[in-house]
Amino acid sequence: YYKNNIKEDAPFQTATLSVVNLKYIDDFKLFVKDMTSKYINSYDNINALKVQPFDRMTHKVFFDARDLLIQLPLNKAEVQKMDALLSDLVPYKNATSYFINLPIEKFSGISLGYENYLMKDLKPSYQSLKWNKKTG
Repeated sequence: YYKNNIKEDAPFQTATLSVVNLKYIDDFKLFVKDMTSKYINSYDNINALKVQPFDRMTHKVFFDARDLLIQLPLNKAEVQKMDALLSDLVPYKNATSYFINLPIEKFSGISLGYENYLMKDLKPSYQSLKWNKKTG
């Protein structure tokens, strides 16, 4: 609808949409866990300011999953595996160029929180989530 019916420069052309096949969520969860464990030192030092956010607060909460993970020193096979997993997990995705005033330059269809960048008052809640516990 937004792509076809609202002019590109319209102020309310603001949407991200993805279809997620939950059949593949555990495979992706294990990949995230393996990569964040394998590259823990790199993961702890990601510059979140270089990762596509999906919220406009000063302290970002949600980041594009692929863009966050690609900050790790993944080898070619790991990047290919990640892309294959995301392709299975997210069979359809689309986004407008902006979310209000936030440019959407990278969009894998899935977001991840980055615990090292969360506001201190959000960390306990984020750490209690099943997803966070399962992925480390």
